[in-house]
Amino acid sequence: TDLHRAMRMAQRSQSSGLYNDQGKELKMLMRFQPHTRQQTNAKMVYLSKGQLFKKAPDVPVFVAEGLAAEKRGKQVLPLFLQREELDRVWARMQMKSDGALP
Repeated sequence: TDLHRAMRMAQRSQSSGLYNDQGKELKMLMRFQPHTRQQTNAKMVYLSKGQLFKKAPDVPVFVAEGLAAEKRGKQVLPLFLQREELDRVWARMQMKSDGALP
């Protein structure tokens, strides 16, 4: 995915190939910032569960325990960075489960 590629680029310590007027190499700084809509979605989830918070999550992550799957003999719980993506996957799984999921 794009996130995987971006994370690999951020973790590499290769040269930027850019230099300032004094010949010193310019460093690249990559920051990952969630979309404001996803921060709002996270706030709505907190509030809908009656949870209060002093500060919104810096990086909202959405989880649905009913989507746990087994991989290599272990339970795996997928994490989503977008609420809409979680909703799409949940709807797809509901259709495949013939109503077994709420």
